[in-house]
Amino acid sequence: MNIKNKLFYSTLFSLLLIIGALGAGLLGYRSITTRAATISALEGQLSSLQMLFRGINESILTDGTPYSIELVMQGITKFEYTHRLLLDSNGPEALQRTLREEISPKWKEMRATTEKFTVLNGINPDDNEAMIEYGAILFLGEEVETSLRTVIKRLEVDNEHYLRNTQYALAISIPALLLLALYLQLDLYRTIARPIRRLRELIEDVELKHGEAESSLSTKSETIKREFLGPSNTNGTQVSDIRTLAHAFNAMVERVVHHIQERSAAEQALEKLAVTDNLTQVYNRVKLDDIIKEASERSRVHNSLLSVIILDLDNFKEINDTYGHLAGDTVLKEVAGVVRKNVRSTDHLVRWGGEEFLIVSPGTGLAEADELANKLRRLIEGHDFGRVGAVTASFGLTQFREGDTEDSFLTRADGALYKAKDEGRNRVEACA
Repeated sequence: MNIKNKLFYSTLFSLLLIIGALGAGLLGYRSITTRAATISALEGQLSSLQMLFRGINESILTDGTPYSIELVMQGITKFEYTHRLLLDSNGPEALQRTLREEISPKWKEMRATTEKFTVLNGINPDDNEAMIEYGAILFLGEEVETSLRTVIKRLEVDNEHYLRNTQYALAISIPALLLLALYLQLDLYRTIARPIRRLRELIEDVELKHGEAESSLSTKSETIKREFLGPSNTNGTQVSDIRTLAHAFNAMVERVVHHIQERSAAEQALEKLAVTDNLTQVYNRVKLDDIIKEASERSRVHNSLLSVIILDLDNFKEINDTYGHLAGDTVLKEVAGVVRKNVRSTDHLVRWGGEEFLIVSPGTGLAEADELANKLRRLIEGHDFGRVGAVTASFGLTQFREGDTEDSFLTRADGALYKAKDEGRNRVEACA
């Protein structure tokens, strides 16, 4: 095989490896980002269900107020919008089948029973038929929620699988490319540099042999110089091409490394986005599950203190109705800022939904949590919210105790919050 063919096939092999590495990285990145977006949409559906349930509960408790009706309608609208987007997307076949065969029928059945919960003063808690329909909605909603969580878990496992495979492909491709570069250098030295050195020796030898036919030796010398060492030589051009190929190869490796860095940054951004509330930049409800599970398990194993505080802004709907939702968003961001500055670095601040925030406080007993809650209540009450004026918050808190589950722990704190609301707002209630 001549030098030209050797370089051609070596270059072709290098390009195939690089394309394979880039292709594996791009395919993995695309698959990961697509699934991450799908997971986010499915989690949005879970949030819509929670909003719907909250609105229905409010309707039952209040006989159907405008606020409860708005919650119900928002939950329905957001769920159906996201569901339609998921159905129209080119998602995995298993996801599409679950959406069509499991979630869509149950949602239609739920939707058909929510009409009376969207009518002003249309709910009577003593109406047995309404309570039966309420139970049916909860039952179907739990089934839909279970299906959604199953799909989310499956997509998360798939994401881990694709990420691992992409890492394996790149881990194999990059060393292979580096080994190829070493091989090319050694092979080209053997097939080009060493023969050229030998040709130099031959040229010197030819020039020294004056006893032979001068014309014949001169002709040979000129031929060797012209073909190997002259300014228009053929083999010299091949050596220049090798140098160019080495520069191109290094540039290709740099592009592969740059792509890996970009992909790593994108993965970190996606991970942060998945667990962060976009408005307040604190943890969202998705992250809360991991925080509560880890903190409660640590409390059980080490018998350590653990408390949770739930705060809810008082009359927040009136702020939105009077000053607009943008003003309401500003209030939420400022409240989050006030709380974040006054909790410990070991505490976890989560936006639980709407105008509710939750603080998970490891190593904190009931008395310390009560002190912190009252401090936060005073700070919020004394904060300058501009044209909105004074804003207050109600707090409910409890301490983790033996035999608690994550749900019972949060439910007890939520009950304390409702007690604070019922007893006049802008107060702290603790449930031992």
